[in-house]
Amino acid sequence: MKRFGSFINRGYLFYKDRGFFPFLSLSAFYLSGGLNALRFLRYRGDVLYVMGQPGSSAKYRCYNMCDELKSHGLTARVVFQGTPFLSMLTKRFSFFIFQRVRYDDHIAAVIGSIKDQGKVILFETDDLVYNGRYLRHLDYYNHMTGEERVCYENGIGREIVEDPYVENCIVSTQFLANCISNDYPEKRVFVLRNRLSPDQLKRAEKVLDQRVPAGRVLGNGGTIRPENVKVRIGYFSGSRSHDKDFASITDLLVEVLKKYKNVELVLVGYLKANDRFKGFSDRVTRHPLVSAEKLSELIAGCDINVAPLEKENPFCNAKSELKYFEAGILRVPTVASATDAFRHAITDGENGFLAEEAEGWKRSLEKLIESRELRESVGSRARADVLNRYTTTVRHKETAIFVDMINKRIEATNSKS
Repeated sequence: MKRFGSFINRGYLFYKDRGFFPFLSLSAFYLSGGLNALRFLRYRGDVLYVMGQPGSSAKYRCYNMCDELKSHGLTARVVFQGTPFLSMLTKRFSFFIFQRVRYDDHIAAVIGSIKDQGKVILFETDDLVYNGRYLRHLDYYNHMTGEERVCYENGIGREIVEDPYVENCIVSTQFLANCISNDYPEKRVFVLRNRLSPDQLKRAEKVLDQRVPAGRVLGNGGTIRPENVKVRIGYFSGSRSHDKDFASITDLLVEVLKKYKNVELVLVGYLKANDRFKGFSDRVTRHPLVSAEKLSELIAGCDINVAPLEKENPFCNAKSELKYFEAGILRVPTVASATDAFRHAITDGENGFLAEEAEGWKRSLEKLIESRELRESVGSRARADVLNRYTTTVRHKETAIFVDMINKRIEATNSKS
């Protein structure tokens, strides 16, 4: 009853913070999670992902990783941490990966059951939220509800990563791996990067088929002079933690809008309105947080994708390169802050652009704005790179090493039985 009351309270706080439709979507997801658990009871598998909450993080770190593990011959499933049948599922799987899970009495009992059976527990994160001491760097902390603050101050999943029983961790970037290794040097850390799933690739193909080539006028099929072609710069925010990131290039974007009358700015997702853009209301378009399908359409409708991150901020340095490959698969070139993850993804001037300071941002944006050919060539190379390195359908060395560890543990367990 206590856990049910906590669940209702968290739902109410989510409703107050996000509104009716996000709350409705979340409720439907929780219900489907319970129904999925009933279905999972019919299976015996290798890996069970236990996710803390739905969203982009769970999509990339749980569902897409399941697709990749399945391509290596493993059986993998995903279930929400609040599923009432979770303890029963501990008898059906061998490996349990806890992804951004909030520790409570229910999770403690589930982990206890896994330990009693001598099975493997792994900690998974794509952010620095596991340790409360990093919170001072998180801008979103100022927007959290009271209960969220308590959870984040404690550290999301801190009890799991600090458990001596848990020997292995999975992260999305090398920067995160370094942080985990510094905090917990006894842990083995696997870097399994975010990648696109077959359903995301299929959606991208559909969107590309409908994309209107640059330089065309709808209705009469005629071409217009390149300098008069509208060039759309897009910024896409998936959470409330990016206000300072976007603010780092606000002055530059205002300068660009003043200089280039054919440039438009498309802002999507959580982002505070900025008075600096009031003078360009006819060329600045705002969209709320949208579905994955709509997001692909909006990205494809842009000519340049920008991915700024706040300098000298460990939370930003821990972020993955997904903004690069979500745009790249749609042939949209990206200008990004030169963080570790974006350096891993982008070769400056080839499949995108890296910017370390204001002058670098200005130089890269002006090159792309002034040359449709450059936008198209860089976008095409980005797409080829994404298909080669950022899909779950391609075999990746680091995933093979991780799967090898799983297979060896399974073989060792079978030899004892």
